[in-house]
Amino acid sequence: MRPNDARTLCLAKAHHPAEKHHPHEGRTRLTRFLTDRVYQKLPHEWLQAFNNLSNEELRIQLENWTENGSQAVHNTFPDSFRSFLQDVQRLSLDRQSDCCAEEVDYGTGAKELEVPNHLTYGMSVKKLHEVSRMAVSVNELCQENGIRTIVDLGAGLGYLDCVLSEVLGYKVVAVESNESRTGSAKERAVRHSRKHPDQSTGSLHYATLRIGGSGDQDTTENLRTILADCDVGDEPICLIGLHCCGDLTPLFLQTFHQLGNATAFICVGCCYHLMTPAVDRSEIQFCPLSWSAKEMKRRLWLTNDLLLTVPSLRLASQETRVTPCLDELDTQVEGHFFRAVLESVADEFGVLLRRNKRHPGAATNNGGRDFESQLTDLARNYCFTGTGTKSIDLDSLHTEMRERKMQFKELLPSFRLFRILQGLMQGVLETFIAVDRYLHVKEDLHVLDARCNRDKTRSSSAIQPNKLDKIIQNSESLRSITA
Repeated sequence: MRPNDARTLCLAKAHHPAEKHHPHEGRTRLTRFLTDRVYQKLPHEWLQAFNNLSNEELRIQLENWTENGSQAVHNTFPDSFRSFLQDVQRLSLDRQSDCCAEEVDYGTGAKELEVPNHLTYGMSVKKLHEVSRMAVSVNELCQENGIRTIVDLGAGLGYLDCVLSEVLGYKVVAVESNESRTGSAKERAVRHSRKHPDQSTGSLHYATLRIGGSGDQDTTENLRTILADCDVGDEPICLIGLHCCGDLTPLFLQTFHQLGNATAFICVGCCYHLMTPAVDRSEIQFCPLSWSAKEMKRRLWLTNDLLLTVPSLRLASQETRVTPCLDELDTQVEGHFFRAVLESVADEFGVLLRRNKRHPGAATNNGGRDFESQLTDLARNYCFTGTGTKSIDLDSLHTEMRERKMQFKELLPSFRLFRILQGLMQGVLETFIAVDRYLHVKEDLHVLDARCNRDKTRSSSAIQPNKLDKIIQNSESLRSITA
């Protein structure tokens, strides 16, 4: 988990009794932690409590919290931090089994479908895990709703679609925006059918279509034409999407709303930070989506960038694993510290920094490498463009970096605390997005119900409504950590 920004500082900081306002640190990137003096805005009593704990001791405390609640946290933590933990837990969806597909017996009694070896070709271990679990969830939802036709939006190379068609016997229409990927998916399916002509029990069709922007009726009409060409009539269909990045999830939900015979869907959103900003860039175009969340935002948040920013959405996209990330905490802090020192030097000398494209197989961050090793690779990893009146060569930059390291090394505990707070806030941010999208679907279905009483046959989400309703009841409590 490697959030690259710190705009969610104000969310944690708001709980400190002496800090009830949100100055400019809400717009500060983690790389500007030193330049903008974000460390001065961390609650001192929180920092003091964390400084007295080793990573192992901190792990024990956070495990106690996740298992037994904030009352189990050691009394060395201040009351303001305990209160913050209570709100984090209440405002974050549980990621345990009750939020996943129920166990369904498909001959194995497992939550993951056993994918035949010949269909695993080209899949990474991660992709195989995702496909096998997604196939079970899709199958369960389709069985509950009497659906035998599936439309996959953003199908990619069609790994999931081959499994749904060949193993589970569905008629599948795989829709992908990239024509090259569509072609590769077709070639892959042809190879499978030649090698295993008797395996498939369903039918599989491929099409290229880019899902359009807001209010794009042409997209829906084009999709209807594709479905007709694939012999999909008025029978109920299930829309699915695995890795619906950025704008694709909101557009996916719009397509579900507009497509009359779409009666159920499963959509796995990701990469929230890739959603398109509004024209004036004051907010995110598709976040929030629901009228309920928009109204809450209007009433509770004084500025657009308090929560719904690209950096905070990037944090929401990260993996939810506060306690395990402590294994990597020291190396992550070291990498972030180096980048912040570099930013402070670049800012003083008027140098624009741009990260070079990473080489295949290169590490995805600076963690795990000491300061001097990162300094050695500086010229290879970054491009420098001078814009100020001062000039600096690489040797001078190295010298200045070493001096800044000695100047700021005592702030490493502040980086550590901030990194932990980011991990805690991830679940809150992603929960807000999930609840907003759930409410958006519910609102759309209420409109449909008023028009043609059709919502009785449409399944609003693969996320369990009763679980989200509990979160919605507490949605007003968002004010305690966002305003």
